[in-house]
Amino acid sequence: MRNWWSKYNRLSREEKKLFWFALRSMLNLKIRLKWMRFNAFKQYYSRYTASGLHCNDAEKLKKAIQRAALVAPKAFNCLPQALTFKKMIANNSEYKLVIGINPINKDKLDAHAWVEKQEDILIGDVPSFNYLPLWEWK
Repeated sequence: MRNWWSKYNRLSREEKKLFWFALRSMLNLKIRLKWMRFNAFKQYYSRYTASGLHCNDAEKLKKAIQRAALVAPKAFNCLPQALTFKKMIANNSEYKLVIGINPINKDKLDAHAWVEKQEDILIGDVPSFNYLPLWEWK
């Protein structure tokens, strides 16, 4: 606990602000993904992305989301992280949110979400790129 706290205290004021906003955003999105129907979630998310804190520095934003995801790694998986990144980058069309499935795994649905910019993956590192994109949002 002390190690985490000392790392947190070394963050700048801006990094702390991004951390807390990313954490709140991921928690909010995780709860809504769990309890809302997908069409209702899409409507909510389109309104939600227009408000709140925005950041144009993709690297700072990526680090803030990765730090916040460490609070609850199993809860804040790829989808809440990717949605939070897309929201906080102010819907910049350079960044594309992709949701895909692994067609090789026939036993169970293996889905993944990531954010990319010109084929570079920023959020949601893909261990082996066998995922077939189903949906892309620019």
